[in-house]
Amino acid sequence: MHMSAAWRNAPWAAVLAVTVLLVASGVACEGDGSDAPWQAAFFPNRNVVGQPYFTTNHRAIDFNWGTGAPLESWVEDDFSIRWEACLRVDRLVRITFRLASDDGSRLYIDDDRIIDNWGEHIFDLAGSRTLVLNPGTYRARVYYFEAAGLAGVQLATYAQPSDVIEWLPPLGAKAGSRRCGGGES
Repeated sequence: MHMSAAWRNAPWAAVLAVTVLLVASGVACEGDGSDAPWQAAFFPNRNVVGQPYFTTNHRAIDFNWGTGAPLESWVEDDFSIRWEACLRVDRLVRITFRLASDDGSRLYIDDDRIIDNWGEHIFDLAGSRTLVLNPGTYRARVYYFEAAGLAGVQLATYAQPSDVIEWLPPLGAKAGSRRCGGGES
């Protein structure tokens, strides 16, 4: 198929070439350079609801529990986890997010659902999505649930340029406190 120069150069054609351009929402972060920026909240249900059973911080979201439990002396099936962190961008950046899981997973940047693979399935690349982010700070959330059998979840990010992003813990990263950006999930 041949496109005329006028068609290729139409103003809206440039918009289609970029997946999403997000503007920072001005969320609040600790900014302490923590090497474990992801606050994890563990729930004894598949729906990420109620009070967390346990909270901790993780360096990255990269887990393969097999048929075991994610916490010592805890359930192996029918649980969910919510991770929250802040993503600080120093200048315009193109970033690809890849999320894989067994079972369901979702990724939100601010309040935009970027990747959605909620459902019972084997370990599967839930998807990848490339965004262009303006300088600023963004709220990132990953939701995960395990039904039965094998369990695992992994979030990978690839940025161009790679030195302009930093993951930070959410402000008040403790159970029951205000989350990154001040809103509750």
